[in-house]
Amino acid sequence: MLVCIIAATAASLYSARFASRVKNRTVGLVTGAVLTLLGASMLILNHWDFLSQYL
Repeated sequence: MLVCIIAATAASLYSARFASRVKNRTVGLVTGAVLTLLGASMLILNHWDFLSQYL
């Protein structure tokens, strides 16, 4: 649990520095890309049994 707290704190500090340097559009694009990758990985992991039949 402590490792998760430290990692989340470090990531939030880095993302705050990134967000303060770039334009709002870039922040939105990066956020969208990260959320898309996370969503795709969740779909793949949730349906892995079905997908592994065809791979």
